[in-house]
Amino acid sequence: MNKLLINKLKEARVNKGLKQHDVAEVLGIKPNTISNWEKGRTEPDIDTFVKLCNIYEIDCARLLSSVYNYETIPSDVSMAEYEHLKKYRALDLHSKRIVDNIIDDETKQDYFSNPHEAMNFLKSIEYLAAFNGKEKYTDEEILQLANTIKAGRKKVGM
Repeated sequence: MNKLLINKLKEARVNKGLKQHDVAEVLGIKPNTISNWEKGRTEPDIDTFVKLCNIYEIDCARLLSSVYNYETIPSDVSMAEYEHLKKYRALDLHSKRIVDNIIDDETKQDYFSNPHEAMNFLKSIEYLAAFNGKEKYTDEEILQLANTIKAGRKKVGM
């Protein structure tokens, strides 16, 4: 067994205030068995390892991944998302840019927060007539009109 793993298990036992004898009693084994594990002479089978982690109240997957430097999947990431991430990492730079552009397009904001961008939008679609010939507009008026038009265009698929 990995020395770091042995040390982390022993540390967890000590932190719980348990003696080798206490753990052996819970597991129904001889106390010297725990000693042999902690000295690296023998090692527990996988089922006993999981039981030890439960007794010590430690996450066995996290323990193993920290000891062996394995990547762990964050709890808020689904397996499907993780599989997509692995596929994304295998793409060449050009393909990554395509995927990035699609994601950016799909997640971009659906409203204007900048009056200058809103005015450029209005000019590009020739809706200045909607301003009734008024030459000076407040930022609020520009944003409101541009966002209203943009929302309407989105509803009709423009």
